[in-house]
Amino acid sequence: MEIIEIARDNVCNSEQDFSDVFTFTILGTEDQRDDWYYKDDVFVAVCVHRGGDVRGNYGRTRLYRTDNLAEGFLDWTVGWDVESWDMSDTSLAAYETEGIDDKFISEWCGDNTLLERDEEISERCSIGYASSPTSELYSYVGGERCFWHDGSAYIVHDSVLYRCTPYHYQAVVDTPENGLGYTCDAAINTESFLTEVLGEELDVPDEVAEKWDNSDEVIAHIQSLVFGELQDDEHDEHEE
Repeated sequence: MEIIEIARDNVCNSEQDFSDVFTFTILGTEDQRDDWYYKDDVFVAVCVHRGGDVRGNYGRTRLYRTDNLAEGFLDWTVGWDVESWDMSDTSLAAYETEGIDDKFISEWCGDNTLLERDEEISERCSIGYASSPTSELYSYVGGERCFWHDGSAYIVHDSVLYRCTPYHYQAVVDTPENGLGYTCDAAINTESFLTEVLGEELDVPDEVAEKWDNSDEVIAHIQSLVFGELQDDEHDEHEE
């Protein structure tokens, strides 16, 4: 059974919200090449960026064996749940984002929620609906500037206070400490994403893991794994 490189890319080449970008290489057999994200028993080699110029400085190769990558692996952006409060009849309607603080939030986030509008915005800023839900959010709630409080971004726009909470279906979403910031500060925690979506790492020899460009060395390693399993299966059949 010959193992080949099916696909390879860096997540930084697409819309993504990761805390750390990474390269990935999909490895499998020829009959897994088409629609590889739906196939079972494919290998994924990952190298996480360690900072600086994205063209270099990647970590050791991490190897995973998994099924049906369409279930989560291609979800590279955060989605947003949006709630809103109409402040047009209050003295706080003139507040800008810079005027929001913890006391403001605790006093004015009550039950006066614009539910129909919230559901529409949340749907349009959901994972899979928009290629970049964060960019989509800007068109509804104003600029990027916000006040972060307990993992949610608060924005005042056109006499409405919006609470925008980032989420991801598999991974932890990192957000800043309370205070002024930007909605784009929400990031998918890369380590939790890899753990939850790809599972447990396979053991990889140091001489392979230390090569972040990985293709030939990793293919040879996977080939030896698969060959060993085939030999074990044949041995079991003979014993029967």
